[in-house]
Amino acid sequence: MIEGPVAVSAPGKVLFAGGFLVLDRRHTGLVLGLDARIHVHVQEWKSTALTPLSDKHKFVLVKSPQFQKANWLYSVEHTTDGRALPIKQIADDPSLTQTRNKFVETTLQYVLTYYMHSQPNAWLDGLSNCQITILADENYYSQTDTIGPLKNGFRDFGCSLSDANKTGLGSSAALVTSLTSALIAFYWGKNSRDLSKSNFHNLAQAAHCAAQGKVGSGFDVAAAVYGSCLYKRFSPSILEAVGEPDSKGFAERLRLCVDELDADHKWDVEVSSRVDVPKSLQLVMCDVDCGSETPGM
Repeated sequence: MIEGPVAVSAPGKVLFAGGFLVLDRRHTGLVLGLDARIHVHVQEWKSTALTPLSDKHKFVLVKSPQFQKANWLYSVEHTTDGRALPIKQIADDPSLTQTRNKFVETTLQYVLTYYMHSQPNAWLDGLSNCQITILADENYYSQTDTIGPLKNGFRDFGCSLSDANKTGLGSSAALVTSLTSALIAFYWGKNSRDLSKSNFHNLAQAAHCAAQGKVGSGFDVAAAVYGSCLYKRFSPSILEAVGEPDSKGFAERLRLCVDELDADHKWDVEVSSRVDVPKSLQLVMCDVDCGSETPGM
């Protein structure tokens, strides 16, 4: 039951100790959550000329106002065949971005599929169109000459999203986690309080790995959910068992995975938030101003 606009933020991360050993379940990493956060605001959105009234489709408008021409419009199609909800990007208007945003698109598909399969009457009960605004703290991107002054607490980065260099603080994981949580809180309303942190963590991990195209270690999503922690990764087979979104039975497998009901693929991730960072510790980071993307690295 939608109760009004929702705002959620999630922190970035630094893997302080552990390195690539954290990819192996035999080893533990020390992950520090940062004060740099990705913020997501979700509100109901009325139909416009871009979004005609439709019983079969719902529409989601995504804005990232700190970047030039960063507006994505998606149509969500209702389906009952057990596959993921089809998400289609609409880019036939000059005001809309032509390039894909795989992390937003994949998160929308996974979260809405999970929600609709968990609440099968939601579409008939009037699943609403929504508008999503994404805002990033300035430390996620290199500080170039084009960056503008603070406005309502956020910088204008003065370039397109594709031209911005990320500083490697886990922006994609923080985005997926905050977007996942905001969408669930928006559509589920008070009932979202019945979900545990592990539900949000599991769903964000599934969406983030799918967007990356690989099952990573997941420490960045864990930090976005739990903050600073000692982290031991989950077995990749947990998410591999969910399968591809266009395969039959995907929605049910995703729900069983997120809700930890699949007896054959139980989450074995280990997260301990009992991390006490000494006040005398000062962490200094250097921005090489060339951007980074995990699969490419």
